[in-house]
Amino acid sequence: MQDKDEVLAAGYDPDEMREWMTTGAGADLAGKPESGDAPVDLLPPPGAPVSVLRNVRLPYEVDAALKAAAQARGTTVSELIREAVNALLAGEVDSTPDPVVALRLTLAAAGRAVDRLAAEHPEAA
Repeated sequence: MQDKDEVLAAGYDPDEMREWMTTGAGADLAGKPESGDAPVDLLPPPGAPVSVLRNVRLPYEVDAALKAAAQARGTTVSELIREAVNALLAGEVDSTPDPVVALRLTLAAAGRAVDRLAAEHPEAA
């Protein structure tokens, strides 16, 4: 999570965004809820830390290993990724690529390519 100084340095003021979303020009953009409380009740309080959602594409094998590692640690995949990113940014992780992991990923990609070629050209298989 970013602290307020980082958010402000990026040009975003969470309090201004909250005001814009609740009473400003952005208030009507999402429409009105069909039932229940107004969306204002769902917003974090002013000054609360902001989390940013990032979409990341991972090879299938990496995702499977990530899920297994998270389950073994009794945590979520998201929390494991956050911990890993924070450790990397703090310099706690050796970022030198592991040749064994690189080889496994390359072999898996090659296997998928062979399977795809065999499916496209069954006469060659």
